[in-house]
Amino acid sequence: MTNADLLSAFVNFAIAQADGELNLVSLKLLNRLYKPWRAVCDEFRRRGPDVRRLMIPLMEYKSPGKGWIDSPAYQVWLNAARELLAVVPDQARATFEAITKNTIYPQRLQAGMCLRSVDEGVYKPT
Repeated sequence: MTNADLLSAFVNFAIAQADGELNLVSLKLLNRLYKPWRAVCDEFRRRGPDVRRLMIPLMEYKSPGKGWIDSPAYQVWLNAARELLAVVPDQARATFEAITKNTIYPQRLQAGMCLRSVDEGVYKPT
């Protein structure tokens, strides 16, 4: 899988995750998405920080044709920031803060919980 394929898969999984959460689809569907999404994240980590940095633009991802309340785009931002905390912590933190101020549930809550976990030392980015 090329780096471009990994980025595309990452975005597609985040959009599917946002759609599933907003449309209240079954937990089974979200659980089925988790393992392949985690495999993509693990592959980014395996390839090293330089390849992970390719995700930086995803923290400002814009969905084509979406309005200002763009939950799928914010899910891409959230997932990218979470994966980049160890590589570009200041940019990732700024993305989490932007999400907590400018988005809707559930991304707002998830970003806030990530910030709190980092601040309290519960979560150690790797």
